[in-house]
Amino acid sequence: MTPPHRMGAPVSARAIRSQIESRMRPTAKELIEQLRGQNGRAELMADYFEPIGVRCVADSYGFFDVPTETLRHWFHSLKSGAINTATNEDGSFANPAGFDAANQTRDEIREYLELRSKDDPEEPDSVIARWVKVDAPDGTPWTIDDILPSMLVVLLGGLQEPGHALGNTFLGLTTNPDQLKRVIADKSLVPKAIAEGLRWIAPLWAGPTRSAKHDMVVHGVPLKKGDTIRLVYGSANHDSNTFEHPELYDIDRDSHAHLAFGNGRHSCLGSAIAPQIGRVGLEELFSAFPNIAIDPEQPAEAIGWPFHGPPQLNVILDDSSR
Repeated sequence: MTPPHRMGAPVSARAIRSQIESRMRPTAKELIEQLRGQNGRAELMADYFEPIGVRCVADSYGFFDVPTETLRHWFHSLKSGAINTATNEDGSFANPAGFDAANQTRDEIREYLELRSKDDPEEPDSVIARWVKVDAPDGTPWTIDDILPSMLVVLLGGLQEPGHALGNTFLGLTTNPDQLKRVIADKSLVPKAIAEGLRWIAPLWAGPTRSAKHDMVVHGVPLKKGDTIRLVYGSANHDSNTFEHPELYDIDRDSHAHLAFGNGRHSCLGSAIAPQIGRVGLEELFSAFPNIAIDPEQPAEAIGWPFHGPPQLNVILDDSSR
């Protein structure tokens, strides 16, 4: 598997600095124009938040010719495999067919990586070709087998996190109409709104698991050897010892510290790019539709495990300020 620091280089803070205005904002503006043609209504997750997220992340890796809908399909297919965790008493998977879509997508991604590996590595956007032909450790070229596992992780989490961070932030703002109005009027509040959205509902709600090697007691909870525990980012972000009324979305908190991207050496590769995609996405959305509102006949809620967010955000658009 390719080293994490190598996989994260295309979406590092340094790498994306030049992409914010050259790629992210034009992508957002193009999607906004599509929203304008939808007769005053939209489903934001499918029509805007997921598309801007998958497009901006994939383009960072040079996947310009992969259609946005294909990228969304890749994410949802990989997700279907990732959440297919139900097992029988003997430890076998209860629904083996639940991996079929993810396996097919894995093969599609492998085929695409093979294609991109043939690009000219001297071209600045030829990320895959450069990894295979130039940036090999100890002079030994990487193979697609070396790259594929890490790229699947990038495409699963990287295509999910920005769009769902946007969805969760927007949903949070609608629970506090006065703060929504303030953010729309003052775009400098958007980064704070996104940070609170990531705290309020971590898009990746639950993370890695660990098994107890022996009987133990953790914070008063007895565990037997072999018991499995899971790191739940969403729960950590609602720690009442740190946040007053953590269940409420509130941009006026003294601190919006969160663990939505993990921490330290285990922090998410997308911790730099996701907030920037979120910032640009909300800036353009609120500039275009300052009176945007959730459709009262189709209320939204966040669901899912381990990926958490609203599956749909049906809204009424209003660009009357133009």
